[in-house]
Amino acid sequence: MGHNSTEILCKKYELAANFRNINYPDRWLYKSRIARYILSTTLTIIAIFKDKKNYDVVISASDFWPDILPGFFYKRFKGKCIWVSSFYLLAPNPFQKKGVHTGLDRVKNILYSISQYLAIKLIVSSGDLLLTCTSIVINKFRESYFKKRQVPIFLLFGGVTIEEEIRQQRATYLRRNKFHYQVVYMARFHPQKGPVEMINIWKEVLTMRPHYKLAMIGDGPLYNDVSNLASQLCFKNSISMMGFMDGFDKQELFLSSCVFAHPVIYDTGGLAPVEAMVFGVPAVSFDLEGLREVFPKGMIKITPYDHRKFAEALITLIENQSYRDLISLEAIELAEEWNWDLHSDKLLVKFERLLKIH
Repeated sequence: MGHNSTEILCKKYELAANFRNINYPDRWLYKSRIARYILSTTLTIIAIFKDKKNYDVVISASDFWPDILPGFFYKRFKGKCIWVSSFYLLAPNPFQKKGVHTGLDRVKNILYSISQYLAIKLIVSSGDLLLTCTSIVINKFRESYFKKRQVPIFLLFGGVTIEEEIRQQRATYLRRNKFHYQVVYMARFHPQKGPVEMINIWKEVLTMRPHYKLAMIGDGPLYNDVSNLASQLCFKNSISMMGFMDGFDKQELFLSSCVFAHPVIYDTGGLAPVEAMVFGVPAVSFDLEGLREVFPKGMIKITPYDHRKFAEALITLIENQSYRDLISLEAIELAEEWNWDLHSDKLLVKFERLLKIH
């Protein structure tokens, strides 16, 4: 997880005293992604060897090397502990005909695939628990076991906090028949998350419903590109670029939006749609294998890259209230299954069992 978002979360849950940044590179390295990656990994490994404390549980937050390698080294050389590894997204096939990776990006994805291969080997050799959200990742790990040890697996889709106030807001949303935004999109502005796809889909929507409005929440490397593309297509009056949002402002925007658009190109889950589903906002996505498993309800799935069909599905949900009410109730059911109180209790039980074994 990024330095800024981690610090924000620690402050939100009154854990700021426990926050310590040990691997954030100097600003002069910020534009050099490779240098930043290598330095982050190195600094974290050095920090864990300098740390005099002994930890019962060490969690690697992702499969990236700045997370995986320090966890591996702590487990193997620092002391007796449980090493928990999070692994939520498999790199897409870099040689597929359709996808987000072409040219230099294809080379980057090949390197990412190699990085993941090595991460899997480290987890299989020394990991005590694997956190993932899909059988796609589980099957990939089972292919790597051969005669080696098997890592216990905990299927954890994600978690959302559902308080009584949210349930009351949800009831208000379900009675609403007028919305400021017909569609809301929220994601990191990265090729994987489909922000350009969203613009192409919106182009189709406006050919059929020129008065509709879209809100796009998020930031990332493609933010300026998407904003410029919207300007070039003269969509500025129908698209609101909201930037990063959190807390009450984000909740209010969900309550003011009719449908959630999730046009990711490759993914094995994702928390963003569930944040909207908590309020009963139904979703539309491309029909990806990972999304079928993680979102079996509350989300309409369309043939990948079919922008017209995606636009038609959005319009159908917006204009057919009885149909939207049905998918909204499914979305609420799914969100309740992601209630963090339920997930955290199960995960703590898993930790306790592993601690007794060790």
